[in-house]
Amino acid sequence: MSQLAFGVNNSQHHGKGATMSVRRMILLGGVILLLVGAIGLLAPLSASTNDGKEIGCGSGLFQDLDKARSANASSVAGVPILN
Repeated sequence: MSQLAFGVNNSQHHGKGATMSVRRMILLGGVILLLVGAIGLLAPLSASTNDGKEIGCGSGLFQDLDKARSANASSVAGVPILN
């Protein structure tokens, strides 16, 4: 039996192109978000001290905490708290 016998419209093929277009847009958006996230992980990170100096801390993937530890040891933050 044909689909027309059941009253089903045979124009379903016209919507397929729109569905593929929406899927491609979603896929493109996902790829863009993935690239932005990867670039964000590679961007340099830094922290500033109380006197306005910037301390480089590496990036999200490759940490370089030596400068941060040395700045922390030379300030009041390195003093142990006694109860």
